[in-house]
Amino acid sequence: EEEFGMDLIPVGMQFYRCGILYPDINLLGADKKHPTRAGYFLTAGCIYQKIFGVQPVISKEMLQHAEISKEEAGQLLGLWGTGITSNQVEVLLHKGEKAVMEMNIPESVSGTKVRFSSMDENVAVVDGISGEITAVSGGMTIIMAETIEGWQTYCTVYVPYDRPTEITTSIKTAVKEDGQNITSVILRWKKQPGAKYEVYRSKSQKGPYTLLGKTRKRKFEDTTAAPGQTWYYKIAAVNGYSACKSKKSQETAVVVP
Repeated sequence: EEEFGMDLIPVGMQFYRCGILYPDINLLGADKKHPTRAGYFLTAGCIYQKIFGVQPVISKEMLQHAEISKEEAGQLLGLWGTGITSNQVEVLLHKGEKAVMEMNIPESVSGTKVRFSSMDENVAVVDGISGEITAVSGGMTIIMAETIEGWQTYCTVYVPYDRPTEITTSIKTAVKEDGQNITSVILRWKKQPGAKYEVYRSKSQKGPYTLLGKTRKRKFEDTTAAPGQTWYYKIAAVNGYSACKSKKSQETAVVVP
């Protein structure tokens, strides 16, 4: 809610919790996509309780078309409550660094067991019991904490990529139909899983370096490098999150004949 600046209603989590606690209540239709009337009842109950802060009073009129019993209605409305939360919504860790996902557990669910898991263990792993997170490699992952009753909370982990290394260069010359030579610079570097790359160029070793292009590959061809000039290049590994961007590589000089 803080991240997006709006109220969020975790209806999906309550559907999930219902499947754990009350598996006999069918919330989805035959296509497994659209809710049954019980599913719509749960959705409406979540919205009501978010707005008014209390459970609606169950009446015969309310259940007339819900196709559930009064007991089942009470079970569905009782799913709403104060769940677990994490003290960290997001955390920035460098490779090898550790952090603990600290939990806020209300009295209503005190004593429950919490299990932790990472959605991408290539980026960060987490101890399933203690919640200790260890950064593995560059990228973004989400750490989920879940109780046996289905309460869930999340922490986003950002790990900056390593500075690109093992940069190699080569010169490619092609001949146009009119006989004119076209020279380009080919750059290659060591791949990092999940990364995209930004290529920077300068006429001076000390810069400034301007962004030349972006690529998903670990290869880039500069077709605009004028001949008779020494060009300097730097590479940065990126993804869609600024916190994951690496430092620029060491400069690589290329003499274009």
